[in-house]
Amino acid sequence: AGVKARRWGPEVDLPKLARLLTDADQAWGEADLAGIRVCEENQAFVQACRGEVRGRAMGLLERGVESRAQADVGSALLTLHGLGDLGTCIGEMLQDMVQRVKKRFMRSLEAKRAVGIGGIGGIGVIGGAGQSHRNEPHQVWQELEKSMEEFRESALCAGYLEKMLRKKQDFSGTKLVELVDQEEGR
Repeated sequence: AGVKARRWGPEVDLPKLARLLTDADQAWGEADLAGIRVCEENQAFVQACRGEVRGRAMGLLERGVESRAQADVGSALLTLHGLGDLGTCIGEMLQDMVQRVKKRFMRSLEAKRAVGIGGIGGIGVIGGAGQSHRNEPHQVWQELEKSMEEFRESALCAGYLEKMLRKKQDFSGTKLVELVDQEEGR
C-alpha cells in the first residue's frame, strides 16, 4: 500500500511496541473500520511496523543466541511472543540452523567424492591431465572438521535457545523440543 514503516532508534522497547501493534490489530478486528480511509492507512502502517519489528526481533534473537547475550535473547523472545509469532520464528530459526548444517555436510561429501575420482591415496588427475594432488585427503578432513564445527555450533545455539525458552515459560508453554518434534512430525 505504499506505506513505509518508520525507522526507529535503538532505544525503542521492542516488546512494548510489539504488544501495542498486536493490540491495534485486535482493535481493528473487533471494529468494522473498513472503508474509512484514515483507518485503512493506519492499518497498512501498523502491518508495515509489525513486519519491521518482527525482522528486528529475529535479528536480535539470532545475534543474541550466537553471542549468548541473555538480555538480547530475552527481549527478542518477548517481542516475538507479543507479536504472536514466537513458535513460527523459533521454527524458522531452527530450520535455518538445520539447513546450514546440511549444506556444510554436503560440501564435505562433495570434497570426498572429488578425491575418490582422483585415484588411490589422493593422487590423481582432478586438476588436469597428469597433475597430481596430494592435498585432497587433507581437504576432505578440513571440510569434515568444518562440518562438525557447524553442527557443534548449531547444537550449542539450539541448546542455549531452549534454556532461554525454559526461563520464559511463563509466556510460552511450548518448549523448544516440542517445537522440533512438531516440525519433524509434518
